[in-house]
Amino acid sequence: MSDAQNYYNQCLEQGHSPDQAEEYTRQYFPDFTAIETANSLPPTVPVQSVISEGNGVWSIQSANNGLLLTKLASFLMKLFSLGIAAPWAECMVIEKWASHVRIDGRSIKFTGNASGLFKVWIKVFLLSAITFGIYYLFVGRKAVAAYIDSHITWA
Repeated sequence: MSDAQNYYNQCLEQGHSPDQAEEYTRQYFPDFTAIETANSLPPTVPVQSVISEGNGVWSIQSANNGLLLTKLASFLMKLFSLGIAAPWAECMVIEKWASHVRIDGRSIKFTGNASGLFKVWIKVFLLSAITFGIYYLFVGRKAVAAYIDSHITWA
C-alpha cells in the first residue's frame, strides 16, 4: 500500500469523511486518487458517526461555582465518613465535571457509578495487602483512573 493510501486511511480512522480525507491527502500527495478497500475504513465504526465538528478544541463551561461547591461537599463527605464514602464523593465530582466539558462542541458524560468504583478500590486494597504493596505500585494506582476513563462516553 502506498504512503498516500496509508495517509488517507489514517484520516478516515480519525473520523474524517471520505471527501475530507481525500482533500487532506491531496495536500501532500497531489496526484492521489482514493481507492476504497475493506481496509480503508475502520472495521467497527461507521464514518458518519464520528465526523469531527472542529479541530480538537475542548472547553469547560462555567459551572457558576457549582464544581467548587461539589468539591467542597465531596471533601466533607470523605471527612465525616472517614474515607468510606470516597467513591461516592469522587463520582459526584466527576459527574459534575463531565457535564460541563465540551469537545468540539460535543458533551461527554460519566456513566460509572459509586458501587463500581468502590469495587475497584476494594480489589486494589485487598491485592495490595496480600502482595505487601507490590500490586499497588505496578497496577493498583492506575486502576481508579482506568475505571473513570472507561466510563466516560459521548452524551
